[in-house]
Amino acid sequence: MSDQPSPASTPAEPPRSWGPIMGAFGVALLVVIGAVVWFFVGADVSAEEQQAIQVCEELALEEGLPPIVRGDVAPADEDGVISVAWEFEDGTLGGCDAVQDDEGRWEATIVGDIADTL
Repeated sequence: MSDQPSPASTPAEPPRSWGPIMGAFGVALLVVIGAVVWFFVGADVSAEEQQAIQVCEELALEEGLPPIVRGDVAPADEDGVISVAWEFEDGTLGGCDAVQDDEGRWEATIVGDIADTL
């Protein structure tokens, strides 16, 4: 008698299919495309918000604040104040409130934890 099992006693291996792998790839691709679209749609800021960001960044440079690593901008509130929030390279949080007067000039003020260091 040989040590080889007989063909009748070995279970038949089911054929392998690429279906589950292709399905997972399709879902992953859909998630990546959705994330990219969401990023670009959500990253849109108005011209007024862009001007406020520019004024605030110029003020941050004038005040000698640490480099900004990330930021966010909130739409104007009921008083017309646009708030820009920052995280600085040293981990400090802070930001800037900017408002446009009736003549179109911007006034900006540093706010948050970083304002205490000035």
